[in-house]
Amino acid sequence: VDVGGEHPSLRTDLPGEPSQLLVAGDGRVFVSVRDSAQVDVLEQVPGDRPSLRIAGQVKTAEEPSGLALTPDGRTLLVTCGWAHVLDAFATRTLEHAFQVDVAREPRAVVTSADGRLAYVSHATASVVSVVNLMSPIHEIRAERMEQTDVDGVPGKLAWRQGFALARAEMGILAPGVEANTGDTTVRSETYGGTTEFSAPSEVFDV
Repeated sequence: VDVGGEHPSLRTDLPGEPSQLLVAGDGRVFVSVRDSAQVDVLEQVPGDRPSLRIAGQVKTAEEPSGLALTPDGRTLLVTCGWAHVLDAFATRTLEHAFQVDVAREPRAVVTSADGRLAYVSHATASVVSVVNLMSPIHEIRAERMEQTDVDGVPGKLAWRQGFALARAEMGILAPGVEANTGDTTVRSETYGGTTEFSAPSEVFDV
């Protein structure tokens, strides 16, 4: 899209359903294509109005979604929802570097500022998976995200819908939904809805 509005938008057709994209420091665009289990690599075509073309494709595990680059730009990280794995590829050669199994439904991924750790959020698992990128075996630590409910019962509120992550000076920000859908005393007439006589079944939190 030409943000200046002087020219019509350009379009590049992809072989499947795109999920996320990121732009590398060298100008290449990585796009996860979830139904084709691949990441497309787009490059600019020189001209008065540079367009994009598919210059390469890398196969991933099933349902690639989130994308991130390590701070040095050498490694592309890809979360794959159905396969519940984190795939890693060398950005220069596009060779597969490693794959680690994580909790179910991984979505967003972001690295620490020094590139030593990768943080993975999940749509359904109540964890943020912390992956050691420097270790040869890439150990995983599950950072539990359940919260204590209003009655003080630990682990009662599950953490759901972890679709995003962001790195800030204060640390890693993980927005999500604290869900209390298993309590039969909680009334919910609509999805997440409540009445003035009931406790909320969902709380939105960071």
